Amino acid sequence: MSVLILALSVVASASHPVSVDHKGAAVQAVYDARVETRMKTVGMSVGTRMGNEACRWEANVAVERRVGGLVKTVDSDKRITGQRPGSCKMVGKHVATEVAARSDEIHGHVRQVAEADRPALIADIEAAHGLAMN
Repeated sequence: MSVLILALSVVASASHPVSVDHKGAAVQAVYDARVETRMKTVGMSVGTRMGNEACRWEANVAVERRVGGLVKTVDSDKRITGQRPGSCKMVGKHVATEVAARSDEIHGHVRQVAEADRPALIADIEAAHGLAMN
């Protein structure tokens, strides 16, 4: 059994810009989805007989916040799973298509994380400002 790992750029464009007011100046933050898909072939196929191979896959969605040159992973709990008949080598492109078809779900997750992260974003901006003043 082999495990294949793909970093999908299909939904890497799932980003959400946010602007926060800090001491009268607008600070821009961008939340991006980083999707990593793991695939594992289970079952077996023997010669000319009909096999029972299946490709089980799991896409882990991490949300990263970028402010200036600083990047911080703020969430990595979202998982999307599925299974396709056949070996992962044969159906890998279809898995990428299935994950891409869930892009609305991934975009929604990025927006939800950005809203929930707002207090932490403000606190991080305050902390960085405090360090810059020393």
